[in-house]
Amino acid sequence: MSKKLDEALSSSSRYNQSFALMFLDLDRFKNVNDTLGHNTGDLLLSKVAAWLQKCIRGTDTAARLGSDEYAILLPAISRESAQRIAEQVEPILERTGLSPEWLTIEITESMTADAAHALQILDRLRSIGIQVSIDDFGTDYSSFSYLSRFPITKLKIDQSFVRDLTENRQAIVKAIIDLAQNLNLKVIAEGVESNEQAELLLALNCTEAQGYLYAKPFSPEEIEKRLSKC
Repeated sequence: MSKKLDEALSSSSRYNQSFALMFLDLDRFKNVNDTLGHNTGDLLLSKVAAWLQKCIRGTDTAARLGSDEYAILLPAISRESAQRIAEQVEPILERTGLSPEWLTIEITESMTADAAHALQILDRLRSIGIQVSIDDFGTDYSSFSYLSRFPITKLKIDQSFVRDLTENRQAIVKAIIDLAQNLNLKVIAEGVESNEQAELLLALNCTEAQGYLYAKPFSPEEIEKRLSKC
């Protein structure tokens, strides 16, 4: 995925081509593992990956980034085409039988380039129950404008604040958590790699987290190996 993204950035600069990068994760996926077992969870992830692959073009790339996160790179694509692919998420939900609230669309600063268009898409996704998350919150000043302009349901605290939880950074993280709670938003800490970080975040009232402490990204071969044991 990293190599493909570099190629897309290079083509965009050289030929003035637009491209899209979408991030998706399955909300409450932990509940599937806890109630139905990890084998069932792995099967679900494999099914979702297969359906995502069917929704994109041969030149596009879909990859699993983490335990329940996916990225889709759409090089040389128009805004309208990217929107059509995003809307195909709905049929995926119908095929998997998943409740829409289990799926989260992550947005970043780049979406502010055309806020009106982004708002139209996000409002439609929220209307069917899909969650909307701000990724890497706290790393850019415009993040605060998202809170008032887009139908946000959760914030993801950037791992740069979590990596070294000094006293000052703990104060920043606590401020983000308090802000989210006052706005009735959920909070997820990114990049948690140690029990100490997890305990500090829990003490700050952050009850959801992701990172290597819980699971590392799986390669397609590792997923296939795990599924073969089912």
